[in-house]
Amino acid sequence: FGVQVLEAVLRERGHEVSVVYVPITNTSVSHRYFTPARIRALAEKILGFRPDMVGISAFTDTFHSCCEIAKAVKELSPQTPVIFGGIHATLVKQEILGHDFIDFSVVGEAEQALPELVEAYLTTKNYESIGNLCYRKDGLPTANPVRPYLRDLDNLPPLDKSVYVRQNPY
Repeated sequence: FGVQVLEAVLRERGHEVSVVYVPITNTSVSHRYFTPARIRALAEKILGFRPDMVGISAFTDTFHSCCEIAKAVKELSPQTPVIFGGIHATLVKQEILGHDFIDFSVVGEAEQALPELVEAYLTTKNYESIGNLCYRKDGLPTANPVRPYLRDLDNLPPLDKSVYVRQNPY
């Protein structure tokens, strides 16, 4: 649900968004599924969209596999920024930027932070005023203040579930 909301928010702001959906949320399954060949193929598929940025949403159970995918993206395209979000990034925000293949992390709600990050990356490269954002400033991990929770969820744009339904109709 969270990724679908972010997709809609970015599209509403005029950004082109592509989604690669891998419906695996269990550690025992993800370790067997994400072989080195599949990780590389997934990174190539992601980069086939020619993204300005790559965002990855990680649960604690899938964090290791998500890191392997991020590493593969960086190996194939070192200049492409990788953003991590999701519950794991929120719970252990200090740990996330300890990985050199992760450029940004959004903690908590990302509906405001992610579009602001994308727009700052494409223009000013100034990230200091973006609440909920963690990034490196002068090589050091920096965590901006966390903004209040969204109060009116009815103001969020409608979701497009077509990508998910096509890939996993059940």
